Amino acid sequence: MLTHGWAICVYKAQGWAFKRVIIPVVPSKLMDRTMLYTAITRAVETVVLVGEADHINEVIALVPRALERHHTLGFQP
Repeated sequence: MLTHGWAICVYKAQGWAFKRVIIPVVPSKLMDRTMLYTAITRAVETVVLVGEADHINEVIALVPRALERHHTLGFQP
């Protein structure tokens, strides 16, 4: 039996919940542990991570990219 599925990006899915979530964990500049966490928390019942275990562990261990951002906001009291 063939069942159709749909794909949606992680951040577009924020605020939604899905019964089952399949997450491809592939090398990407955007993938870090905050994105992985967001993707995992979309699932209600089942999460499937697809990828090499070493790469998944590497994504979890990396410092989130948001912490590397620098800004030049000036504040004058």
